[in-house]
This record gives sequence, structure tokens and C-alpha cells, in this order.
Amino acid sequence: ANNKNKSICQIGIMCENFSDGEPYYPERDIYINPEDGFDDFCIKIHGITKDTVKNEPAFPVVWKEIEKYFTNAVIIGHNVAGADLDALVKALKRYNLDIPELYYICTLDLARQYVPSYAVADYSMSTLCEYFGVDIDSEHNAFDDACACADLFKAIIEEYAINVEDIKIKKYNPCE
Repeated sequence: ANNKNKSICQIGIMCENFSDGEPYYPERDIYINPEDGFDDFCIKIHGITKDTVKNEPAFPVVWKEIEKYFTNAVIIGHNVAGADLDALVKALKRYNLDIPELYYICTLDLARQYVPSYAVADYSMSTLCEYFGVDIDSEHNAFDDACACADLFKAIIEEYAINVEDIKIKKYNPCE
């Protein structure tokens, strides 16, 4: 909702088995009342306003429903440690909720490792999705970004014949 990165107003999640694409849990597209102010800059990026979420549950209510998606799992995202996991941990701290051990793979890091810099203008998710032919229905919508990121991950793996078991899974350290 704002530049403090602790006021989550939308979470998009898809949770599937990489090898067969079967879902572990249902996909989730959840709007959240951040109980905080909105910055105009953030509204311009994601289009979510205070009015959009005024009747939605607060983060602690949502966390009870989604915590299972983040435990005993590997989270895949684009710049996931610096953005998504940072916001998640700050929100958990804000509400004095327990912080689980979080493990992740970053598609930004993966792309920088495999996609030659001459092949793309930059390593933004939208540029990489365009390069690999991955659709993003509505960029900066949390759920659409989650779906596109999952497809981007699969595209990188396929294009460069990467053995998924060789990819380093990182443990999120909130102090990084």
C-alpha cells in the first residue's frame, strides 16, 4: 500500500508440484485491508486504493488461511527476497506473528545466471516474460504476477535444460 513495504494490500499465490503441475492447494487471489495509508506512487503501480480494500480482512486473518503455503515449501518469485518476502516478514513482525523459515528461488537471479545480457534489454519480469513468450494478464496484479512468474520459471528451466534439483534453494534471511 505504501513505501514502508509492510502494508500488504494483495497477495496472489499458486502452489503446485513442479514435476507434474498438480496443485497442492487452491490458487489464491486475496485483497487485504492493510490498515495503513496508501501512497499515490503505489496506487499508480498496482491500481489498488483504500476503497478497493476497505471491506477486506486484515493481514492476520489472511495469514491464518495462507500460512500453509509458505511452510515446508519453496517460494518462487521475481526479486522475491527484496520485495515479496521482505514485505511478508515486515507484515508478520508488524502484527507480532511468528515468522516461519522461508526458502526461495529467485527468477531474477536465475535469469541473470542463464539469459545472456545481450538477449534482453533488462531483467525485469515483463521483459523476461516477453522474451520467453509468457503472458502476464495484468502486470503488478499480485495473482497475475504469481502465475506469470511460475510460467517464467518453467520457461527458463526448459530453455536452458536446467535440472531443477541443481538450482540452489536459498533460505531467506530478513537481515539481508
